[in-house]
Amino acid sequence: MQLRCPSCSARYQVSAEGWPADTGPHGDLLLRPRKVRCRRCQEVWLATPEDEEEIFDPGPPLEPARTNLGPVPAAFARQSPPEQADKQADGDGPLPPKRRRIWVLVLVPLAFAAAAYVAVASNHVDPQAYGLPPLADWARPNFEAVQLPAMNLPTIRVPEAPATRLALVAEAKSDAIPGGGSVWTIRGTISNTTEARLDVPAIELEILDAAGVPLSAWTIRPPADTVSPGRQLAFETTALNPPSGARRVRVSLKPPSLARL
Repeated sequence: MQLRCPSCSARYQVSAEGWPADTGPHGDLLLRPRKVRCRRCQEVWLATPEDEEEIFDPGPPLEPARTNLGPVPAAFARQSPPEQADKQADGDGPLPPKRRRIWVLVLVPLAFAAAAYVAVASNHVDPQAYGLPPLADWARPNFEAVQLPAMNLPTIRVPEAPATRLALVAEAKSDAIPGGGSVWTIRGTISNTTEARLDVPAIELEILDAAGVPLSAWTIRPPADTVSPGRQLAFETTALNPPSGARRVRVSLKPPSLARL
């Protein structure tokens, strides 16, 4: 007689002797189903031995139990030995219960309950809107009385960019555009008053209102990357239809530490 696992189709050779059975109406022996566990996939089912000719897919024969294989690795230390699995499949001995993760069934409701308590205690959810009684005063925490300990955070000082040794002079002129609108033209010069060749950083322009608040800003490339001693570079840019409330322009050289365009 044989058993076949309904989950992984593993086959087991069993004996009908000792299997629970009843006597049929014609005096024949009727085997009763009993609970067994598959040693391969740990599936538990009510099994009844079948005749060998009724199994159409016999598959490879079962490997015999091997001995003297050395110490069992830690990853497989909890698995049942082949002898115990054979006894379980044959029905010789009680079946151990399946392991269930009870902590999942406990922690999930607790997490929902804690979230609901915080929502009600912080007045984000009104329990009376859901037909529940209001939260008692003794159960409502006093968040205003909670004081965090003072923390002395370190002071972070951002190093200032070194001042440029280039002289900058600029002026702006506003012209009306036929059909409406205006265009601002900003012209200026960058002079090197030192005795060494200097790098020329990017030119940053800001349009300000009457209170000095920036309304828009943009950056342009300098005419050259460097300027020789005693020489100067001229630049020019325009702003078409500046924002409403624009009154003046601020022109500055972008520090080299802030990168070029």
